[in-house]
Amino acid sequence: MPYLVDTNVATRRILPTDPQYSSVTTAIQKLRMQGEVLYITPQILVEFHALATRPQEANGLGLSVAQASLEARKIEAIFPLLPETPAVYPLWRNLVEDVQHYGATGL
Repeated sequence: MPYLVDTNVATRRILPTDPQYSSVTTAIQKLRMQGEVLYITPQILVEFHALATRPQEANGLGLSVAQASLEARKIEAIFPLLPETPAVYPLWRNLVEDVQHYGATGL
């Protein structure tokens, strides 16, 4: 049976210093050993970006847009991406990268 990974699991899977990293990693490994496939959707990556770029004092990770993009790529490499509306994610990704390249005031 396929599983949909939520933002919390995807985020903790790439943060080795997170207290739940070990539990999440173990659970993912067990499911994969059972032949299960764990997916993400574009929405998970959008939520991750919002969390990653939010300041730490606002319960975020406090990453720059560039750092968040790099970490999102790690999530994409770990979990297959299920399509939602095919055009949404590429447009969002281009927007994020444009903001990173030109800065928020350059759009």
